[in-house]
Order: sequence, then structure tokens, then C-alpha cells
Amino acid sequence: MTTIAQQTTFRHKLAYLLGMSYLEYENYRHEYFLHYCKRLAQAKYIPLELLTKNDHLKNWFDSEWVAKVEREIQQKYEPLEVFNEEEIDYLIELFYDYNVADYYPNVLVKEICKEFRTKKIITQ
Repeated sequence: MTTIAQQTTFRHKLAYLLGMSYLEYENYRHEYFLHYCKRLAQAKYIPLELLTKNDHLKNWFDSEWVAKVEREIQQKYEPLEVFNEEEIDYLIELFYDYNVADYYPNVLVKEICKEFRTKKIITQ
């Protein structure tokens, strides 16, 4: 029989140490996605709604979040119990800013732009 600690994921641990439920952590992560989409919309002149509703972009962001935020924190700073909530929040923000915020999947962005132009032409 495994213990509760062995059954939870690192994401659950982050949520707990941030003083959040898992759902609150997912909403917290989604706020970062929305922030990412706002920056991308401004940089590439794409409507924000088109980005936030794109499943491919959301999936790309989620995989980047896991690999370059959560796993990096886990590899470099485990055990996290030595940090308080504010420090963990800062680590997340730091790794997001450094590893995810300024990177865009070029092929995916081109496809989203192409889709936008096609829809724009059709509606005119």
C-alpha cells in the first residue's frame, strides 16, 4: 500500500505549498496562459480571443509549463518545504519569465495567423 505522499504529483505538492486547492492551482496556471496570450497577441498582432481559444496553443503552453517551470523547480529546489508561499510563487514566476514567457512556437503561430486571415477573408 502506498502512502498519500507517494500518490500525489509534484503539481499537487506545489498547490498545497502555495496554500491552494488543485483547482485553484489550475486557475493560477491558466492566468499565466492568459498573460502569455496577451503578450503574444501584442507581439504578433493576433486577436487575443483567437489565441486563448486555440487548443493547440494551450496544449503547447501546458507542456512547456510542466517541463520548464514545474520540472525545473522540482529538479533544482526539491524539497520545497523549506520555502514559504511567497518564495514558491516567486520561483514559479521566475521560471515562467525565464523559460516560457518570451518563446513562441513559430509553426503554430503561423498556422493561427493563417487561420485568422482565412476567417477574416471569409467574413468580409
